[in-house]
Amino acid sequence: NTEEVDCNIFGGQLNDRFSKIYLFDNNYYITGYKDTNSGYDFGYGGYNEKGYFICKLSKELILYNYAILEDEVINVEFDEFINVFLNNQIYCLNYQLNHEKGVKFDSQSIFMTMIDKNLVAFYTKNSLKIYDIKKSSFIDECNYPFNLEVNEVIHTEKCVFLKNYEDI
Repeated sequence: NTEEVDCNIFGGQLNDRFSKIYLFDNNYYITGYKDTNSGYDFGYGGYNEKGYFICKLSKELILYNYAILEDEVINVEFDEFINVFLNNQIYCLNYQLNHEKGVKFDSQSIFMTMIDKNLVAFYTKNSLKIYDIKKSSFIDECNYPFNLEVNEVIHTEKCVFLKNYEDI
């Protein structure tokens, strides 16, 4: 049996790629990257050789809007804002993908996630740090007894798995 599905083609003149698809409130939120100056559906990129983006599509695959980001998206979570986590910053976007607030960190993370309304778990290769958005500072840190070389992050509602393929 075959089933007809909605289809639409997006892209630019050069290399564009979707990375992850999130479904929230009957819309698709898609992260990806494009070669800078590629043009068309998701703009011209704007940063370095690759432009990273998040876009909002309807269930009918109509493009509502997109936002260009400085780096690759490592996680997206939905609450009062769309929290877009990069390696060293958080964008808090409204649901029209306009920038509302954000924070940029001095260090790089391998993964970030909200653990409470104003608290962010900030995983690095050496430690887990807790960042308080209201206080604009790290409030706690736990150092690992080893360095993490993470190949994949599996994030569920209650747990974060940091996976190293060499251990398999």
